[in-house]
Amino acid sequence: MQVVTWRTTYGGIVPDARLATLSYRHRESAWRQIISEQHSKELQFVAETDAGEAVGFASGGLELGGDLEYDGEFHASHFLAPH
Repeated sequence: MQVVTWRTTYGGIVPDARLATLSYRHRESAWRQIISEQHSKELQFVAETDAGEAVGFASGGLELGGDLEYDGEFHASHFLAPH
């Protein structure tokens, strides 16, 4: 999902050569590690169609920028273009 959404969303913004280096295998490995480390207080949400097809995801967790007013923040969202 992340590879597809980056390639379809950031074409013309991120250099094509960089988008071409994105690897399904690498992202799968990275996400397996992220998901297995749920003690890290990170949250992932998957968006699905009524038929159960994954069409996007969002993640959040601890505030990363040093803003003392907030404990957590929205980190990322990636959705397939039609959604």
